[in-house]
Amino acid sequence: MHSTFKTIILFTLLTFILTSCKNKKQDYFYHVLMIEFSKDADIEQITKEILKFEDIPTVKEVRYGNIKPHNRNIIQNFSHCLILIFDNEKGLQEYLKDPYHEKIYEKHKPYIADIYTADFNSISLIE
Repeated sequence: MHSTFKTIILFTLLTFILTSCKNKKQDYFYHVLMIEFSKDADIEQITKEILKFEDIPTVKEVRYGNIKPHNRNIIQNFSHCLILIFDNEKGLQEYLKDPYHEKIYEKHKPYIADIYTADFNSISLIE
């Protein structure tokens, strides 16, 4: 049942992303993470380091923020969402191997209580 709720939340999030693309004719590749940090995590420090992912050459754009609680939240434990945009899947693969990404992931891995990821291509709209 928990898996079904995650799927519903992720579908809603992905629908929002697809409808808010700046250039609907461009196909991008997305890497989405919903994260629950442990109570002892230094969120301010983690945020500063995550926002520097935009300096990695294959990262086109970074979107990161708090998940705002409301009555539609089915999964209460996820507190942050990170969306990375790439030109293509190869860009994601290069990002995953980038030394800065690996360093930040290993540094903060002990503070990640739960994480849900999804990678996908944007869908071109037919006009």
